[in-house]
Amino acid sequence: MNGTERALEVHDDFYIGGGPDNDLHLSGGYAPRRAALVVQVEGRYRIYNTSPLPETLLVNGKGIQGYADLVSGDELQVYGVALTFTAN
Repeated sequence: MNGTERALEVHDDFYIGGGPDNDLHLSGGYAPRRAALVVQVEGRYRIYNTSPLPETLLVNGKGIQGYADLVSGDELQVYGVALTFTAN
């Protein structure tokens, strides 16, 4: 993603990770195959850390073990890749 900005639409289950079958593919040999999963739950969005390490997923600077509910403007880092969550 190298400093560029782009919008991605989150659909049913949105996977983020190093595996080629993810919706958002993270490059780099150390990125876990599945690092995070974004889902819609009762009209809200939730992100799950699918890695065993809480530092793999940060939401607003805090390591997440398990999941976190997302609101528009949340700053995410998934295995060092910075993202901003925006809900429409």
